[in-house]
Amino acid sequence: MSLLNPAELLFYVKIPYVKCADGRRYPEAEACSGVIEQCAYNCTKCDPQLAFTCNDKKCVPQMLVCDGIDDCSEGEDERNCSCGGPDKFECRSASGKTKCIAKKKVCDGVWDCMDGKDETNCDSCPRDSIRCPGEGKCIPMISRCDGVVDCRDGSDETDCTCQECIGRHWNTYMCGATSHCFRRDEVCAPYTLCPNATKADKVFCAGRALRGVDWVR
Repeated sequence: MSLLNPAELLFYVKIPYVKCADGRRYPEAEACSGVIEQCAYNCTKCDPQLAFTCNDKKCVPQMLVCDGIDDCSEGEDERNCSCGGPDKFECRSASGKTKCIAKKKVCDGVWDCMDGKDETNCDSCPRDSIRCPGEGKCIPMISRCDGVVDCRDGSDETDCTCQECIGRHWNTYMCGATSHCFRRDEVCAPYTLCPNATKADKVFCAGRALRGVDWVR
């Protein structure tokens, strides 16, 4: 009796398929993994290794479970979440729910948690981010001198250059003495908020108040 070669073996193996919402047939292994959106409701059983089964039988990819966003219609993919394991980090999403993120996303300069918990108490920050003094917090380099204070001491908005302040999608104002960047619509309240304000800083806000200028955001 001769052994079958791989090509002949495939002929005898019956691969199960699932017909999905777009009318196409997909291999069951792919269709029930949750990654093919048009197949989300077409499986009798989701692959437990790759997908979470919602109460309405929808297949949701495991990577979307406990990410702080409801993917099941009743939100059961975000219940009883526990971010166990050495490769997971637990925090809160914008909705206040438990959110699990990969450990590799901690201290990468990008806020994945609502309160930035994943970017605090960092020993070092990646090359394209900066570290806030005294708090070990990493923020993206693009957040420096954007008119929004991200570091508690406001150091990300001080000692800015003209080049750093320009090129934003909103207008920014750079204070004369401290080179501190503010958004133009926030620097006057109605008096200048510039530390150690110069005469030019004061005149800018006085002129705005007199003219009733409503700066475009």
